[in-house]
Amino acid sequence: MLAVITGAQRSGTSFLASFFVKCGFDLGTKFWHDEVDGGYENPDVCAYYREALEIPDFPFSNYWDMIEPRERFEPLESLGSEKDRIIKFSYLLMHPSILRIWLEERGDREDKFIILWRDTKDIVASKELRHPHFETDCDLLKQSPGQIELSRLFCYGMLSASFKRHTVLLSPRFIIEPENSVDMLQNLLAPEFMLPDDAIKIWYDMVDPSKIHFK
Repeated sequence: MLAVITGAQRSGTSFLASFFVKCGFDLGTKFWHDEVDGGYENPDVCAYYREALEIPDFPFSNYWDMIEPRERFEPLESLGSEKDRIIKFSYLLMHPSILRIWLEERGDREDKFIILWRDTKDIVASKELRHPHFETDCDLLKQSPGQIELSRLFCYGMLSASFKRHTVLLSPRFIIEPENSVDMLQNLLAPEFMLPDDAIKIWYDMVDPSKIHFK
């Protein structure tokens, strides 16, 4: 089984990915960018989309110089086939072509999705706070709030119609309500994944109110 942390950029996906790492899960990468305060984007999935979309700089132009070198990338269709895995791929609901490829390649897999949902104006504002870094995003991801909203709603409809199991966490509220968030996550991920007994403490230890913009 494959569990996917997704939604859209700057929606809290890196926070949630960090939480799972601190809980002892291996997300398949140690990639982290301190200035952006984000990371853990799965390189296997990004490499697959780089080829499938024919966009050499997907998801952003210097990503491939920053991740850990590896001899080969695991194909998208085989992820989670040998062992249960949690991965982060922030971009799944940012454009219909991205989700369509996923559903075509993994349509018969029992994937589960953790969807982080944030106001699209806040997504763009958060990217603008770190403008020099997000300027390197590939053109497919450079969208206005209206474009993000339309794509996300359309993609969410596609995902729901595929009957894939998922839960939606509203951002940034989910960060400051860990008890409810952890319960929702555990209900989605069980029985393949069990969070540790001190998951709530781990969550509280991670929360930095100064980094929660646009409440």
